[in-house]
Parts: sequence; structure tokens; C-alpha cells
Amino acid sequence: MTYDNFKSDVLIELKKHFEGEASITIKSFIKNNGKKLDGIIISTNDSNISPTIYLNPLYHRYLEGLPIKEIVREIIQINNSNKVYKGFDTNQFLDFDEAKNHIFFKLVNYERNKELLQDLPHMKFLDLAVVFGFFVESDNSDFASILIHNSHLNYWEINTDDLYKIALYNTPNLFSHKISNLFDTVISLSEKISPGSLNELDFSELDFEKTKSNNNFFILTNKYGINGASCILYRGLLKKIAKEKNTNLIVIPSSIHEGATCFAI
Repeated sequence: MTYDNFKSDVLIELKKHFEGEASITIKSFIKNNGKKLDGIIISTNDSNISPTIYLNPLYHRYLEGLPIKEIVREIIQINNSNKVYKGFDTNQFLDFDEAKNHIFFKLVNYERNKELLQDLPHMKFLDLAVVFGFFVESDNSDFASILIHNSHLNYWEINTDDLYKIALYNTPNLFSHKISNLFDTVISLSEKISPGSLNELDFSELDFEKTKSNNNFFILTNKYGINGASCILYRGLLKKIAKEKNTNLIVIPSSIHEGATCFAI
């Protein structure tokens, strides 16, 4: 089955399931690094905000043998698990006096996002681009945001410089920084990816404390661990870290989610 036929069949099955009680659409999105994805959006009357569920990875699972009905069942489950039933107050976004307290910035690769950046207010920073988002507050610790487009600036009647000044103040408050030893980070991530896997390794001859103390690499990110590379733009933060460690810094933006910071002794 072709990808277009797959999308059509999924749409038909979902419409059968909801029996007219939901509006179901498929939209194309340009994501980070120019990646193009198709997302399905299920809108119901009890909420004005819905999660976007991307079909591209589900198509690969279909090709591996997962039946359409199982894929549809999974889409419904994902939608129900991530649905915001209380709805989203659109005035928080449309009214700039309300919206300005939620505006933040993040970093993306400039070259890989040239097509997307044509529609986004942005500022060049080295080989990266500063783009902006609207942070959607949640009752839990989940992260949700709206990417700010040029059309939003036109609606708010502001410019990119205004946006940057606001985000420069907001972002450290919305997403406080977090710095941790690279060794601790690797151990933590390994346990998350494969719990118990470290138990299979022989650390009997490894002096953990000595290894940590001799390791001058640290990971700088934010409390969510998402878009944390933007911490390098926090006013005075790198200078503060260098002063606390009494050393110069070499900063390597290893991904958009964190920066590897080397304390040059």
C-alpha cells in the first residue's frame, strides 16, 4: 500500500470510529531541520486544542506488519492520553498583553531550517537561529508550546526585536537552567533508555568519584531538558558559571536540547 493510500485508509477508519462526533484532518508540517511530517488532528467539541499525531512513523510500522486497525487504535489511545479536556483560552495567545508573559526563545540549526525560517521571526546567532515560541501552561509537568510565525507578529503589531527582548527576560524564568556532570548524565540516560543495563557492566575497577572529579565536561540544559541549548543565551549565565568554577569555558552546542560545556583548566 502506498503512503497516500495509507493516509486515506487511516482517515476513513477514524471517521468510522468517531461517527461524526469529531472533525478529523491531516495536515503537513515542516519540523526542525526541515523535516516534513504529516500529522492527524482529531478535534472534538469538548476541547479547542488537540495533539498532533504524526503518521510517517506509523506508516513504517504498517510496512513492518502492523494492521491498519491496530494503528487506528493506537492513534485513538494517543489522542485520548494527550487531550486537554479543559480547553485552551485563546485570549492568552491572541491578546498580546496576555501572550507576552509566555513568549520564549529557542535555538535551531540555521542551514537545515531555511525553508521553515522564511515563515518565522528569527535572529541569526553564529550558525544557529533564534526562534520563538508561546509556552502553554499545563497542570502537570508536560511541555507544550506554539511556534510563533510572522503572521502572529503582524497580528500583535510588534517586531522581532520586541519579541527577542521579551523572550530574553522570560525564558530563564520559564525554563530555569540545569547543569550536571557529563558522567552523571550518561549514567542517567543509559538507565532511562535501558533500565538495569548498567548492572550488566563491570564497574568494579572504576572509581566513580575520581572519574567525576577528573571530568571537566558538563551538560547545560533547562529543567525540561527540551530546547535547553538556548541556555547559552541567558544573560550573564555563562559568565556566572565561569566565575563559580574559576575557569574559562568552551561551549559546544551538542544539540538543540543541551550544550556540552568544557571547563578549560
